[in-house]
Amino acid sequence: MTIKDEFDMFKGGKTVYHIDRVVRETGMVLDNGLQEIYVNTKEGREQVVRLAKKVYQLHAQGKCNEDIAIECDISVEKVKEILE
Repeated sequence: MTIKDEFDMFKGGKTVYHIDRVVRETGMVLDNGLQEIYVNTKEGREQVVRLAKKVYQLHAQGKCNEDIAIECDISVEKVKEILE
């Protein structure tokens, strides 16, 4: 997994952007095992990056969204937004 610490370079107002590799000619999503994630860190740069990394680490450990929300002291909706 690659987490890039950037400002909102896509101007979509999202906290996290997940990048998929797509074959242009067919529209097929290529799963090469790499997860590329951009984090909008314009506001609260260090806090946002730490929170996103913690959410992803807990998710990778198999924790459910509710447990992640409790451990990170955020809403389940925020957990879902970070992971989507």
